[in-house]
Parts: sequence; C-alpha cells; structure tokens
Amino acid sequence: MAVIDINKLHFAYNGDFVLEDINETIEAGKFVGILGPNGSGKTTLLKCINGLLNPQKGQVQIDKEKVESMDQKEIARKVAYVPQIFSNVFPATVFDTILMGRKPHLGWRPSDRDLNISSDIILKLDLANIALKDINKLSGGQRQRVFIGRALAQEPQIILLDEPTANLDLHHQHEVMGLLKSLSNQNITVIVAIHDLNLAMQYCSDFLLLNNKKIAARGGHDIFRESLIEETYQVKVKIIKDKNIPFIIPLKNH
Repeated sequence: MAVIDINKLHFAYNGDFVLEDINETIEAGKFVGILGPNGSGKTTLLKCINGLLNPQKGQVQIDKEKVESMDQKEIARKVAYVPQIFSNVFPATVFDTILMGRKPHLGWRPSDRDLNISSDIILKLDLANIALKDINKLSGGQRQRVFIGRALAQEPQIILLDEPTANLDLHHQHEVMGLLKSLSNQNITVIVAIHDLNLAMQYCSDFLLLNNKKIAARGGHDIFRESLIEETYQVKVKIIKDKNIPFIIPLKNH
C-alpha cells in the first residue's frame, strides 16, 4: 500500500508557473478528488505524481522513493494512469487492450499468469460479452471501463484518472465512479481530476481544491463552504445536504 508525499512542488510551462508550493500526503486506500477551475493545474499535478512531468522545484515520493529517480517500468508497477479518453484510439480488441496493461510485468511473451489476470479483469468488469470487439466501436462508458481494466492489469497500488466521467451520460458517470469507489475499498489509492463537484462529493473520501496555483482547501466534505466555492469558481451558490453529503446548487447572477 503506497503513500504519496508531495513536497514543495512547483511546475511551470515555458516559465509560467501553474503550480506553486504544493505540499500534500495521500495515504493508501484514499479516493481523492482533485478539484478546481480550468487551468488550475489538476492534470499537471496528476502527471507530476506519475513522473510524466518533472517539477522545476520540489519532488514527489512514493513510499519515500523519489519518482524522478524511478524508471518508467518501476513507476508503472506501482502507478497506473488513465488519461482523458478521446474519440478514437489505436484499433485493438478489448482483451488485447487490457492485456497491454501487463506490459510492466511481461517477459518476451505473455505468460499464463498475464492471460489469467486479463481474463479475470474482463469478468470482474463485466466485459466478457465484448472481449473481442474493437474498442473504437464501444460506447463511452464501456470504453472507460476497458481503460480502467487496462490500468488494473498493471496491478498498481495507485490509479490516477483525468476526468474519467467526461462525455459520459448520467448512468455511466455513476457506474464509473462506483467502480472506482470499490477499488479504493480494496486499498488501491484512487486519485481523480474531476470538474463535477457534486459527483465527486458523492464518491470521493478526500479532496484537494486547486486555485491560483496553490491548494485552496484540503480535507473531507467539511471543506465545502459557499464562500470558498464562490471565490474559487466566481459564481454564487447554495449548498444543501442530503445524508451529510453536500450538494452545490449554482444560483443566477442578478
């Protein structure tokens, strides 16, 4: 079970900083929602955790080991990354796509164990009836489950997802978030960059709210205050609660 330590992290694109002095510890098994307006650095932070981007200052550690000192294969055995899904990807069957997740563990050819792990994930995610279909011919919800399956095939301790519910209808949004919640209940750390605050609040256990290059708030559901949301998103809101879960209602600006 991996612990993520982010220490004094600064990241800039072409000298323009988008993240400054980010400090956070994420314990194993948490389901963390990274929130914030467009351009607040959500995707950048995910990529720094995964070693796809190297910060100009500071560092990310996984179990006290610097990510920058780990090679990509070593990172991939601990961390899986599911980027935003676009309209078309390289043609492959569902089974072959999930088997690709075994790459960090593969020898010169897939072993029986690799094949069995892929098959088990297909059954677990209810993908058996489409296992031989081209992923480009699947619905958005099906395809997202396939890419989560590919991430699971890495046998990671941490899964990072960038807007996993983007372009999904309401049913599939809840299906995907429910699946991620079940993974966190199995002590896999799940970190999602997500725009939908209400969806995040229904499923995530912890939250990081980014704004103006920094962490504006961190914690559980208690961080959601009308004044904070209004300041961050520049919109008037009303917060109501249902079973102690807050819901945010945007209000018309008069």
